[in-house]
Amino acid sequence: MADSNPKDFSDTLNKEGARMEVDARSQGDTPDALGFKTFLGGGAGADPPLVDITVDDAYRMDYPRRGKAVIINNRTFHPTTQMGERSGTEVDADNLYAQLGKLGFDVTRYDNLRAKEMLRVLQYAAREDHKDADCFVAAMLSHGEEGEIYGVDKAIAIDELTSPFKGTNCLSLVGKPKIFIIQACRGTDLDHGVDKADSDEGAPVDEVDAVSVQRVPVEADFLMCYSVVKGIRTYDSFYM
Repeated sequence: MADSNPKDFSDTLNKEGARMEVDARSQGDTPDALGFKTFLGGGAGADPPLVDITVDDAYRMDYPRRGKAVIINNRTFHPTTQMGERSGTEVDADNLYAQLGKLGFDVTRYDNLRAKEMLRVLQYAAREDHKDADCFVAAMLSHGEEGEIYGVDKAIAIDELTSPFKGTNCLSLVGKPKIFIIQACRGTDLDHGVDKADSDEGAPVDEVDAVSVQRVPVEADFLMCYSVVKGIRTYDSFYM
């Protein structure tokens, strides 16, 4: 793992009651992405005011360790799967390993695992003690279909792979982010993209804050990051 200062990027939002400065861009009462209302006063030509917002529901990110990260990188597949070789996937896996290391994660990489081995690796990771860790990350790079990802021998349900991290199974990660990055197809269609005019600015971005409660669903705090939307094929590598 690369040497790094793992806490730099989250110092501002680490603590409960952290304060955020919001650069007000327009006038009137406007709900921001976290659902707060901020008064964005000022007349035409006036400098936009800075408004303090208290963020009470941020994840705690000041534990002694950043956490465990697991990378599963499948390139070659058994002929019975009828899946081709995923050329270029090593570049993504190498880059993920390097970047997660820079963020302070304890990174372990596995290559060309069977479906059962993928499950076993994640079950083992879920059984580890994460009490002193901020979060957990798993990145899986392979072929896939909607709801499934391929081991080198056959497909396995993504829900089965994430199940060991549910609150009933992994108590030391309850209330902490569990991030799953899925670089795999979710169907057979291609996303051909769309042209965007250079002058098109300010597209809204939705954000959902994590609500702090005493009793949480067993699948709370899961963040699933897919390389494509439902029904779309992924490209072998975007060189992360």
